[in-house]
Amino acid sequence: MSFARILGYVILAFYLLASTNALKRYTKNPAVRWIASKHRIFGILATVTALVHFIVNLTNGNTSPTGLLTLLLLIATGALGYLFKQKKSKKLYIAHRITGPLVLVSVLLHIFL
Repeated sequence: MSFARILGYVILAFYLLASTNALKRYTKNPAVRWIASKHRIFGILATVTALVHFIVNLTNGNTSPTGLLTLLLLIATGALGYLFKQKKSKKLYIAHRITGPLVLVSVLLHIFL
């Protein structure tokens, strides 16, 4: 298995851990709530790992449009989350919550295309 592929799975793991934040209002499970409380860290780790994944693939001449789209959506999700935290704007929160699932759709497209 290539280093780039391993990085891809690590990105997906961090992304899924960050996504548990959406579950915290529906569960009292302490493990899920703890993971959800760290969603910013997991989101940052997913984005940084995605940047490394992109650089590795760029170096190997193995980039793809779906990968670039996924990276851009991941960065946008993080930027919107950061801006929401700073400005407390409901529109930024909604945009952050919309881009999160779009990342998952683009990841699936990236994996299967």
